[in-house]
Parts: sequence; C-alpha cells; structure tokens
Amino acid sequence: KKTAPWKNFGEFLQDAKRRPGAITYSSSGQYGPTHLPMEMLSQATGTKMLHVPAAGGGPAMNLLLGGHVDTFFTVPALGIQHVESGELRPLAASGSTRVAEFPSVPTLKELGVDLEYVVWVGLFAPKDMPPDVRGIISKAVAAAASDPLFKNAIAKSGTTLAYQGADEFQSWWNEDAEKLTTIIKKINEGAKK
Repeated sequence: KKTAPWKNFGEFLQDAKRRPGAITYSSSGQYGPTHLPMEMLSQATGTKMLHVPAAGGGPAMNLLLGGHVDTFFTVPALGIQHVESGELRPLAASGSTRVAEFPSVPTLKELGVDLEYVVWVGLFAPKDMPPDVRGIISKAVAAAASDPLFKNAIAKSGTTLAYQGADEFQSWWNEDAEKLTTIIKKINEGAKK
C-alpha cells in the first residue's frame, strides 16, 4: 500500500527481519496461490509474517486496500489498477522475468532471493480420454494460444502467456507439485509447534 513504510523490497525485508510476526499479509485462502508464495518467501528469507486468510482474491485485496493488512501477493491482473491509481506499490515480481506492466520492478531472483513462483492455469482431462479426442482438444488449445486476439486479451489483463503442450506441461507440473508439497509440509510443521 502506498502508505506502507517500505519504498522497495529491501526495506520490506529489513522490516520483516526486524519485527518477526508483526507484518501481516492477506491471501485468497489457506494453501492457495496467494498464501503459498508468501510462505515460500518467509522460508527463503528467514522471516515470519502473520497470515490473514480471506475468502478469495477480491476480499484479500480489500483487506489490503482497507488498511487491515500490510501486504498481499497477487497476480498483476488483480493489482494493476490499484498500482496505476497510486494506491498500491509493487515491491517485487516472483516469476523468472519482470512483469511487462511494471518493468522497473525487479524479480525476487534479481534481489538475491532464491524463489520463483508463478500462478498458472492448465487444462485437464480424464487420463483415459481417447487419443483422437485428446488430439483434437490439444490442437484447438494450441491454436487458441497462438491467436493474436487471445494473446492481446491476455496481455491486457497483465498476464503472461506461457503455453505448454501436454508433455511439457506434465514435466513442469511434476516439478511445481514437488515444490508446493514441500512448502505445504513446512507450513503444517510450523502449525504443529
């Protein structure tokens, strides 16, 4: 939030280290795509922050905008209008590259934090789907992903399109699932203490 005391990620991190458990963050819900990266950030930086789950991304954003929490990890599409209005200040990007809409905002890796996290969407089907039907659907999705109108609509939403075919996505999924399983186990271990 623009009224937050941090002007950049370095100041945020120093404050989080100085005041363990004092900085609050909202999320779209326990173990969701806005909770896990904050827990991963805590693990990667040796910090502790207080999680305040909400019932979805909109309510989580409202907690931040209303001053009820200090920070919120979100996708560009949900935060861009608030950054453009000057209400919010982006501190870092969690992907492998900077976000096109915020070219001056560094990635966590650039800032020395060994963390990469992306929110993704995938198309799934029953594993026993006939190969010819799977092929038709795969071709249709690949065609849609390469369509200029679709690409433009995705770009306008502040989202990066990174289409992957079934085999490539399966490989990526396996790695991501392992990473997320590890952080969920750490969250649960911390909850038992």
